[in-house]
Amino acid sequence: MLPSTLDLLLYSQSFEKKAGVLRVPEDILNKSQSYVRGSYCDLMLKKLAKLTPLYKKRNATAAMARESYSMWEDGILRLEELLEKEHSYETLREVAAVAASGNFPRIPRYVVDKDPETKLIGYFIGHQSSFLFMFNITSDGIAVDCAVQAPSDKYKLVQYKSNESEMMDITSSFEWLTGIVSIIRDGLDNLSRFLQRMEEGDLSETKQLKAALIVEGKGHEAGSDRFIGTMIDIPITSFPYQRAYLPNSIDKISFALNIVDRSRARDMENDSSWYGLWQEENLIRNMGYIGTISIQIDPDTEFNNLKNDSWSTESLSSTLHRLDDTTRHELQHLVQTFLEWNQSDRTTNKKTDLRGGVPPQITNRNYTALGVPLSVPLAQQEHALRDIEFQTDLSDSISEFKQYASKIPLSLRRPFAMVWMAAVPPESFGTAVRRQSNKPNEDQARSVGLALDKLFEQGSFFSVLKANDFEKWKLAVRELSRHL
Repeated sequence: MLPSTLDLLLYSQSFEKKAGVLRVPEDILNKSQSYVRGSYCDLMLKKLAKLTPLYKKRNATAAMARESYSMWEDGILRLEELLEKEHSYETLREVAAVAASGNFPRIPRYVVDKDPETKLIGYFIGHQSSFLFMFNITSDGIAVDCAVQAPSDKYKLVQYKSNESEMMDITSSFEWLTGIVSIIRDGLDNLSRFLQRMEEGDLSETKQLKAALIVEGKGHEAGSDRFIGTMIDIPITSFPYQRAYLPNSIDKISFALNIVDRSRARDMENDSSWYGLWQEENLIRNMGYIGTISIQIDPDTEFNNLKNDSWSTESLSSTLHRLDDTTRHELQHLVQTFLEWNQSDRTTNKKTDLRGGVPPQITNRNYTALGVPLSVPLAQQEHALRDIEFQTDLSDSISEFKQYASKIPLSLRRPFAMVWMAAVPPESFGTAVRRQSNKPNEDQARSVGLALDKLFEQGSFFSVLKANDFEKWKLAVRELSRHL
């Protein structure tokens, strides 16, 4: 027997067992989440496609720089060998010959400017390379006609000489040359590491991300960069509740599922890179059309987040999981609306206010279900305290809890849950970790650290309930405890 709306209101054992917390029909949940995932991945793939040619061009520049680097490496290696020889006039002549051999081509300025460590000596191996060895060999030493000025106090031994020459004896000449070559060697070492990052970094990592986006998005492509949308039907028989007062002529519920680019119209009250929004319609008047779910996404911010996370597929997976939760959250609001229309008054065609399915004995009648105060001194309720958001936010919290709990050792899950439910202070989880006899492996240790950070965040769903609505908090604890 399907649970009735009365079961929902009383939050009975029957409702928990047969319907769960505002259960969304499984096929509709999967279809909607798949559509949102696919649309998100399609948006990211389009942005990635615009970026890939830039990386290819940059890597072509890196290849040119690598060729120049190899010539510099050969030349500097030869100079280092010469500077180890006897400090004599003949050796200075050999140094001058190597310096004039053409082994020191200009390295692309793009590469030098992009690497902060290489930029320190960029004047030597980039912009000013042609000035590097402008000195005259004499029997007494070398005369520096023009040596470039280093951009750091670290290299004060190199002075800029524009209109005068300074004669150095043989010993000073070798000291000066050794200092110059040492600076360039440091720069080449830095440049080599930078080129390796360019050659092996972003392009290969974006290829992995592209593959993951294709797999996760299941090849979905729809709409434009600005708007993606679809209509989804739910047969009445799919809902795990008894039909009550809905007209028999309505045999299915329809809703719109839209993906909207919010980058040009940011909600000042919501600065996240995406959020969900449920907008209900008059189900009876519209013959089954119940409303619109909008997943509003800022593609530029989302793409930059992926870039800042080094194109991590793990970061993508986490993002898609949270998108799934957002989609499920809004679908649960749809179910709330359906249940209210299912109890509608046929004479007035007005839906019944079921306060989001919160048991009547614990609802706060000083506010509407949406958290709007019914008297002047009161302010708008925060999200977690609104009746309409209780079961949806509870589902969000349980889903997030499972994500963290699944990655930490089994022996730590109950202590973690106790803190998550705000039953004990966050420090108690750290104590439980220190008391572990079996040390977690590297992945588990990382997950434990992330879990600990999460527990110290302020304003969690359970802590807000415990501080402001103890009866709801007890109900939420009971529901989460079923998942341990």
